[in-house]
Amino acid sequence: MRQNVNHLYNVYLRTWDQDDIEGYAELLGDPQTMQYISAGTTRNRDTAAAEIARFQQEIAQQGWSRWAVSLGLDSPFIGYAGFAEKEYGINFGNRFLKKYWGSPLSLHGYSSGLGAWFPETGLRSDLHPDQHQASPRPGDEPRLSAFAGNQRDCHGNTLRPAFESRPDP
Repeated sequence: MRQNVNHLYNVYLRTWDQDDIEGYAELLGDPQTMQYISAGTTRNRDTAAAEIARFQQEIAQQGWSRWAVSLGLDSPFIGYAGFAEKEYGINFGNRFLKKYWGSPLSLHGYSSGLGAWFPETGLRSDLHPDQHQASPRPGDEPRLSAFAGNQRDCHGNTLRPAFESRPDP
């Protein structure tokens, strides 16, 4: 059963289910969407199913990962937003089906993804259009930050704001 993680207006950040495989496979199979992701190659339905299973496992184990985005809790997949642990730190990613590019709906999904993660980790967020920073509550360590202004796709969407540890000044 789908669970709401966060929502803004009618754009829901939610858990994944088997009904999301086709929509996610459509997203991963689109060359124009994939040109800005990893090596730029498309992925097939089996890969989409395996990635969704990994997202579900990460959510169950750590409480966060990439989440599905839909227009209503019981509606079909329109994209994803959320976090993944990478070799350089925590990566925030979001992608939407092509018909939602340039729409405020993708911005609401992006915002919901950021908004869901910070309470889960105990970090507070000071968000700016081109720079994302997260700092622990007073007395906590380490300080995490992300600089998102450098990488944007052809639609002006941020590609990969990466969260990295850095010492306090």
